Amino acid sequence: MILRHGDLPLIQVHRVATGETLGTMADISEKAGLQHLRFHYEVLSPGRRSSPLHRHTKREEVVYVLEGTPTLCQGNEKMVLQPTDVAIFRPSENMMHSIVNESEMDVRMLVASATDGEDEVIYPE
Repeated sequence: MILRHGDLPLIQVHRVATGETLGTMADISEKAGLQHLRFHYEVLSPGRRSSPLHRHTKREEVVYVLEGTPTLCQGNEKMVLQPTDVAIFRPSENMMHSIVNESEMDVRMLVASATDGEDEVIYPE
């Protein structure tokens, strides 16, 4: 199967709990009919974040930066990522994380995740 640019429309994402506008994404997994791998292309405009600070109980996540310089927020630390950087989040590390675009240019990323069982997303209180 080959998916081309026109096969993957970008959808604006909003956080259900608050209505906050997040980034835009193209869900590759859904379009490809993948059942065990979540994979999407994500664009963060300046000032947007991929999600609120959170962690997973079962899901492993990998973020590959294609373009731009997003800020990785992990625990109480921040780090600016560069194109081709890879951020890896393991559920066993119990580390809250989020990616924010604090720059003036769009950020483009590929995000992959897989879960081993029923995953729970935990947000700080």
